[in-house]
Amino acid sequence: MSTALSEELKLIVSKPEGGDPTQWEIESNFGELENVPFVDRYVRFGGYFGPYNPALFAAAPDLLAALKRSVVALEECSDCLDSYRIGQLEAARAAIAKAEGRAE
Repeated sequence: MSTALSEELKLIVSKPEGGDPTQWEIESNFGELENVPFVDRYVRFGGYFGPYNPALFAAAPDLLAALKRSVVALEECSDCLDSYRIGQLEAARAAIAKAEGRAE
């Protein structure tokens, strides 16, 4: 997904009307993005999210972008990396790889 699209695409969390209170839906604002191909803008899924807040799922694209920016900032500050921060940087890189489907 391009940076421009990721800034335009929003994920909205809602409960289905009259449904089970433990069920949630997450849907994109695809109708507002008519200049973007449908397959790149349409997102919709729902179900039971267990102990996870569905807002976490909806925030995932923003969290991934923020984590990527944080990794770049840490990499630019190599003098300030102690063993703890190096471990956190490696964990962040692993989380990014997992989110992008590159994790082993």
